Amino acid sequence: MHTHEVKLPSLAEYVLEQVATGYTALSRVVSSRVGFSAGSLFLIMPDDLVVERVENWNWEPKGMKWRIADRILADHIKAYLRNTANIVLIQDFETKPTDPNFRHDPLRVLHGDEPYWELRGSDISLEKIEECIGAASLWPWLSFFCKARGESARTLTENDLDAAASSLVGVAVQALHDSYVIWWRTDLEPFPGGFQP
Repeated sequence: MHTHEVKLPSLAEYVLEQVATGYTALSRVVSSRVGFSAGSLFLIMPDDLVVERVENWNWEPKGMKWRIADRILADHIKAYLRNTANIVLIQDFETKPTDPNFRHDPLRVLHGDEPYWELRGSDISLEKIEECIGAASLWPWLSFFCKARGESARTLTENDLDAAASSLVGVAVQALHDSYVIWWRTDLEPFPGGFQP
């Protein structure tokens, strides 16, 4: 299982649909302000998957191993975070701000009552990244690769959301039930962590 660049209109439509129904203020800002035509798509998938035969990007084909997909996505996030000017925001619309595991986690941030995981810094462990990937809400599962805001604070303002959308380099979306597709602006920054052609 590896990350492959994929050029399929149906996959691009799926990404747009997932971002548009993302249930959070950040997904709404990104959906309304970001032109997705400029990006490339990278899919974490079994090497023998024939993507042209996929009829529904929500469902799992044979050969999917979600733990491996989570680790591969965590590797891409970790590679992106090597630049200290970068952050990844993972939306978590199902978690409540008062949940004990969320409330005390130093990576949690809020926009109003909307929880997000804010990953930053090259010293974050792969295990912690995987924990945040696994803790976030499903359907749609979304993360946003953007530039860091000035200081890490426990709240996200409207200006922070606008800045995230303006500096957006990539969006990861859950696909194939237990995997991910990443829309990426390769014209702005190389895809982190490499991929299979």
